[in-house]
Amino acid sequence: MESFCAQNCQALVKCQCGEFLCSHTMGHHMILGHSALSMTETGLMSSFPSIFGLISEYKEKIVQRGTYLTQQVGKLVSSQIVRLEQFER
Repeated sequence: MESFCAQNCQALVKCQCGEFLCSHTMGHHMILGHSALSMTETGLMSSFPSIFGLISEYKEKIVQRGTYLTQQVGKLVSSQIVRLEQFER
């Protein structure tokens, strides 16, 4: 399938306006009141690798953000403990 998205995604559905949509472009068309038509089963099956790739990318980003947030909370807690210890002196 060809790419129809700035992020080089594959089309998942076809909009009633005739444009092929991926997960990034679907929302905009739905807001415009368009409805999406299912792709053929073959077309959908060929989209699975890109869907799984997208899920993997999102999962990696979520893990990275979780790690970052955990580090930031750890730094904040450490600084608050230091301040509390200084206050108790």
